Amino acid sequence: MKSRNIFVTTTDFINAADLTREDFRKGIKTIHPLCEKLTVNNHKAIIYSLIERIQEKLDLPDAFGNISRGFFNRFSPLLNNTKPEITAGVVCILSLLKLKIQSVSILTICKTLGFQVSAAFYQVKNNILKRAGIPEESYLNKNTSAPDPGLPPWLLCPVINTFPEPSTATPRPISVANPPHVFSH
Repeated sequence: MKSRNIFVTTTDFINAADLTREDFRKGIKTIHPLCEKLTVNNHKAIIYSLIERIQEKLDLPDAFGNISRGFFNRFSPLLNNTKPEITAGVVCILSLLKLKIQSVSILTICKTLGFQVSAAFYQVKNNILKRAGIPEESYLNKNTSAPDPGLPPWLLCPVINTFPEPSTATPRPISVANPPHVFSH
């Protein structure tokens, strides 16, 4: 269903089809060999669609969508094994922080896309910061004011500052093997 940009959680599907979890798993195992993995372009289209959905549903400015897509293009190699909803949520959260939008909470984005806030924090900390080779001491114990109460300061540090201001945002992908030098402090 995701390949057709129809976003339904497993629980929603099971309830709508009146299946048991066991029947659902058997069905997935049966059709799995028939379905190829999502192509990079299809994955990108899904993420872009989710970003657009968040932007429209929460009435966010055009700069939000542009910055979100830019973050996705830049960090997609580091998030390539992550569910599309979480990937879209991470880049949307980073965009909220970059643009200093306080009218929408991180929790709202996570709930809208159907995952926990901790999943987004895990992705930023373990898949973006660590995989890009950013040492922990460069993002821990920073005295940074965060727009959301309880927001880990490490989320604000090197990640959102690597992306240019909205007017000059020209996203470019980064290599996992060769992270850009803008991360070093």
